[in-house]
Amino acid sequence: AADPGWSWGGGRRGTTRELHTMGQQLELSVVVPAFDEAPNIEPLTRRLFAATRKACVRAELIVADDESPGSAATAAAVAALAAEGFEVQLLARKRGEGRGLASA
Repeated sequence: AADPGWSWGGGRRGTTRELHTMGQQLELSVVVPAFDEAPNIEPLTRRLFAATRKACVRAELIVADDESPGSAATAAAVAALAAEGFEVQLLARKRGEGRGLASA
């Protein structure tokens, strides 16, 4: 299959295959603030990991929740996706612990 490659400033192009042969491992941590976002967690997770797998990038998704009205549903969505094998975890802040994570 053809590799579309990638580019960065200066227009230099390479392929993910070349990066791996150079012994580099690409890693990405994505932190997403969530306030009543349960319906969006699954599609976001699936799209993120489809893209990172295609690009041969090892990734993790951290969902930061500030105990919103949908916190229980967000936690359930994250747990279900983690059970499917996605590298996703919930970072939950309870009220009274100071300024919210998602507002940082």
